[in-house]
Amino acid sequence: MYLHFMKRLILLIAIAMACFAFSPQSIKKYKAEVFLEEQNKLGEGAIWNYKTNQLWYIDILNGLFKTISLDHSNGATYNMEQHIGTVVPTDQGNAVVALRDGVYQYSLKEKQSTLMTSPDQGIEDIRFNDGKCDPSGRFWVGSIVSKKRAGEASLYRVESKGETTRVLDSITCSNGIVWTSDKRTMYYVDSFDKKVKVFDYDDKTGNVSNRRVAFDVSQYGTPDGMAIDANDNLWVAVWGGSMVGCWDPVSGKLLAKIEVPALNVTSCAFGGKKLDSLFITTAIVGMKKEQRDQYPLAGSIFVATPGVKGVKTDFFKEEKH
Repeated sequence: MYLHFMKRLILLIAIAMACFAFSPQSIKKYKAEVFLEEQNKLGEGAIWNYKTNQLWYIDILNGLFKTISLDHSNGATYNMEQHIGTVVPTDQGNAVVALRDGVYQYSLKEKQSTLMTSPDQGIEDIRFNDGKCDPSGRFWVGSIVSKKRAGEASLYRVESKGETTRVLDSITCSNGIVWTSDKRTMYYVDSFDKKVKVFDYDDKTGNVSNRRVAFDVSQYGTPDGMAIDANDNLWVAVWGGSMVGCWDPVSGKLLAKIEVPALNVTSCAFGGKKLDSLFITTAIVGMKKEQRDQYPLAGSIFVATPGVKGVKTDFFKEEKH
């Protein structure tokens, strides 16, 4: 009788501890403030250029690539004249931009672009979307297709001379991608299934394997862009969730939430002199009138200080002539 009672007591204590561990009260909460008030239709692609101390980001639907310094004294806007999916800095002081019809090397000084690769050229209802550089300076960029053609997009790896490899197929909306500090793991988002996936990663070859699910974001909204911090935790922008969430990708536990005064949160990047500020892009597109009234700052750039540091941006290794 006593033994039975003790077993039940231990079970109840274990359940109580588990409930406490995963209770909403244990999730740290932060509030994002306006960094730059704008009206980006589809703000995206946040990335911190630590060499110039500037935030780089884009407005996809207006075809704009923008840069801005912390004090707003130094910045520029580059008109790509077509939809732009993402941008990354190069080690030679230029940029690589993924446009609707291909991936281009872009000279910031001369404002001229040179086509590097165009694997999806001529395919209807498809364009390039989010992407980043891996630790060895290769550019990873995915595509997005309309819902009626779900599963026809891809994730590509682009080398310095433009050599292009299709790494993943059967994608619908390619988005956030990051690598761990030990260069052995890659995390990736196809927003369509609302899950963050994890792969084993070989930095020497750029190959990935052993695909599995890290965690599901559907309870909060749709995962979009993503950043990784110095602790290898993931900060995921949540479309339709007015938040950026921090997940421990090993346990799948939500550790923190940054509340953002915009409905559709699209990307985030650690930046600033100490890499301790998280810059957040948002969008106006996809909002109803009453939602616009509720979130008048939608489309702006926000910033939060969540008490952790990020990692330096990996630059594209540009071919030297």
